[in-house]
Amino acid sequence: HGTDTMAYTASMLSFMLWGVPVPVVITGSQLSISHPVADAMENCRAAIHMANSRCPGVFVAFNRKIMLGVRASKVRTMSFDAFDSINYPDVAEINAFGMRIRRELIPKRAAVRFRSDTSYCQQVMVVKPVPGTPPEIFDMLADMGCRGIVVEAFGLGGLPFGENDLCGAVGRTVKRGVAVAIGSQCRYDGSSLEVYETGRKALEAGAMEMYDMTTEAAVTKLMWLLGKDLTMEELREKFGENLVNEVTPPLKQWEQ
Repeated sequence: HGTDTMAYTASMLSFMLWGVPVPVVITGSQLSISHPVADAMENCRAAIHMANSRCPGVFVAFNRKIMLGVRASKVRTMSFDAFDSINYPDVAEINAFGMRIRRELIPKRAAVRFRSDTSYCQQVMVVKPVPGTPPEIFDMLADMGCRGIVVEAFGLGGLPFGENDLCGAVGRTVKRGVAVAIGSQCRYDGSSLEVYETGRKALEAGAMEMYDMTTEAAVTKLMWLLGKDLTMEELREKFGENLVNEVTPPLKQWEQ
């Protein structure tokens, strides 16, 4: 799939290789390396340079930027600047002075003995509601054997209730043992479900909050956690933890 699924791959590796002691760098290109103006060689050089940095972790190298793998997302289809680091600064960039790494942005390696943890569950789906989305969509996904649902909700993370009761549907789905995570359809800034009633009701129904995680990070984190022998309460606790800098602690200004 080339660069189309690269952000999902980078995010999944970030969890599977949690605590990796060496750099793991993923890259690709918008044009085939055989094309005379391809970006492939430049991206490959950046990836090799980052791989030689001794900075532990999983990274994406693209268009002279180095991003945390768990924060990278493809945001453009034709531009060479195809990937952005969402809600987190680039950890390095290449300019006329060479590669400049912001080492303070590199996550500290987990204080555990590294071992790859590749178990995961594929039964995770993404729901992006639009006005009028029927609540039964959640029941259908549960009937199909889905074990996790990531919801890209409106604004700060709100879902309708009342006549078109998506919050109630989330509650029914959670009671059936399906993990439901809710974030925002907006790519930047993240969610805050406690601000409005539409979000608070979703939390009361048992949903987990994504905060400023990318959809790619939330999906792969949920897949990875569902691959473990965890109770629902343990899964909820782990999903809320910041494991590989995939999520920023909730903003406090909403509590004022």
